[in-house]
Amino acid sequence: MEKTISSLLDAVPLSDGDFLPVNQPDVFNPITQQNGDTRRVTIKQLADYAATRINTELMPLPYLVAINRQQLQIKNGTILKITVNGTDRFFEADEDITLNISNILDIGAIAPGKDYYLFLAPNNDTVKFVISLNKIAPDGFTAGVVKLIGGFHSLCASVGNGLTYEEGGVSKSHPLNGFLAGDILPASVWCLNHRPHSEPEGMVYISSLDFWCDIYLQSGSGANTKSAYQATPTRTRQYVNHVEDMFCVKKELLDDAEFAAAMLGSNEQTSIAGSAFPSNGAGGHNDTAGRRMISIYGVEEGCGFLWQWLRTTSAAGVEGTFYGQTATTPSYGAITITQSSYGPYGQAGAKGSFWGLVGALLAGGDWSDGSHCGSRSRDAYGARSYAYSKRGGRGRSRCINAAKTI
Repeated sequence: MEKTISSLLDAVPLSDGDFLPVNQPDVFNPITQQNGDTRRVTIKQLADYAATRINTELMPLPYLVAINRQQLQIKNGTILKITVNGTDRFFEADEDITLNISNILDIGAIAPGKDYYLFLAPNNDTVKFVISLNKIAPDGFTAGVVKLIGGFHSLCASVGNGLTYEEGGVSKSHPLNGFLAGDILPASVWCLNHRPHSEPEGMVYISSLDFWCDIYLQSGSGANTKSAYQATPTRTRQYVNHVEDMFCVKKELLDDAEFAAAMLGSNEQTSIAGSAFPSNGAGGHNDTAGRRMISIYGVEEGCGFLWQWLRTTSAAGVEGTFYGQTATTPSYGAITITQSSYGPYGQAGAKGSFWGLVGALLAGGDWSDGSHCGSRSRDAYGARSYAYSKRGGRGRSRCINAAKTI
C-alpha cells in the first residue's frame, strides 16, 4: 500500500513540536512538493499548511444543503476549523451527515418566516452543531467560542398542494407543494462557500441564473433596507432611491431576465386576494384564486402585489419615433414621442437632475391589475422619476462561491 503522511502518523503518533518521520523516500511532502524531504517539517507546520488548503478545491460546493423539510446535510469531505482558547479543532465529515433541526436547536421551536443560523461549537474535546435565531452565538455560548458556518430561512406560510407551473412549454409540479410553515426553504440554505455577496437574511438562490434574490418585497430604506416577513413594503419612491437603498446593503434591483427566472412558478394572471394593499405586510398571501403567491424558489408575492422597479432602463432621448405595438390585439406601427421641454427634471436626493426622456421597466403587476399580472408582466409607461403608491422594489445579490479557509 502507498505510504502517506497520515498512515505514518497513525503508526507513530507525534506532538506538535516533533518532526515528521525521516528517511521515507516514498512519502510525498505536500509542503516541499518533494518525496522523502520530511526532516524539517513539524506536525504544527503541516497542520498550518493543511488549514490553508481547506477551500473549495477540496470541499464540496456547497457543503451544506437541505435534504427535506426539517433536515440539513453536511456533505462528505467537509472540513471545518474552530479555534477555542487558542487551540484549533477540526471537524471532518467522512460521510454525509444528517442534522435534524429539532435536535440541535438551542431553544424553542422553529418559527415561520425567520432566519436561522448554524454554528460549530465546542463540546468537551470535540465539536457539535447548534442552530439558533441569534446570529452572534447560540444560547449558552459566547461569540468567541463558536463559528457561524451557515443558515437558512423558514417558510412563512404553508404552500398547500396541487400547484403547477409551466417552464419551456412543459407543465410541472411546484417543488414546494406540501411544504408547511416553519419548514426549511431549500433554496435559502447558505454556507461559507456558497452565499450571497450581501448578508444572507431573507434571500434564496436562483440556480438558473446564479444569483440570490430577496424573498420579500423591499422594506425600509438606506442601511435599513431589508427582505423580511410581515414588514411593510417600501413604496411611493423614485427609481433612483430604490437603487441607492439596495447598494447600501450590497444589493441591486433585478433585471428583466432575473425577474422572470426568480418568479418562475408564481401565480400568473392574478393579483393578491382582496385586490388591495394588505395591512399585514409582506409574505404568506394568497391570490384572488386562493393560490399561494410563491415561486419555485420561495420568492413571495412577485406578481400581483406591487409593481417592482427593475434596473433595466431605456434612454429615449428628447424626441423621436420608433416602431412598436400600437394596439392590444396586436397591431404595429410608428410611435412618435414629442417633448417640448426636455428638462432638467429634479430627482430625489439632491444629487443631480435629469434631461430628456427615460423609462425604467417595472415588473409583476400590482393589486389592481388582475389578469394582467404575472412573471412576464412589464410596465414601460412611466418615467423612472415617477414615485407612485403601487411601485416598490426587490433586491438581488451576486453569488459568492468562496475559495478560502473555513
